[in-house]
Amino acid sequence: MPARPHRRHVSLQFVVMNIAAAVAGCRMLADAAASDRLATAETATDAHEAVSALLVLVGLHLEAVSRCLRGEADPRTIWTAATAAPPLRPEGHDLLLAAFDNTRVATSPSSPKKRRKVRR
Repeated sequence: MPARPHRRHVSLQFVVMNIAAAVAGCRMLADAAASDRLATAETATDAHEAVSALLVLVGLHLEAVSRCLRGEADPRTIWTAATAAPPLRPEGHDLLLAAFDNTRVATSPSSPKKRRKVRR
């Protein structure tokens, strides 16, 4: 039986691969619509709407990933079975986003940051 993915870690490599697949799907739909390879005008309209909707979702997902990278959101908010890190560290150079523990809270982008005094 294969090992189950770790629910507390997100593979940044898998996140990027999924976003790339969504963008490639958008490109294929847009190319098919632009070259009149779709069956009807209604199908072409549906393809344009689907491309637009998918790109909105990709943009929102990129914003969510960005918030996780800045520590403003828990990586569990972007965890899916497709982005779960394998239980054993994969070959290569992947970045893993770990879920917050019970004591960690997200940082607010508007919260003032303390500056260290620099001795001169």
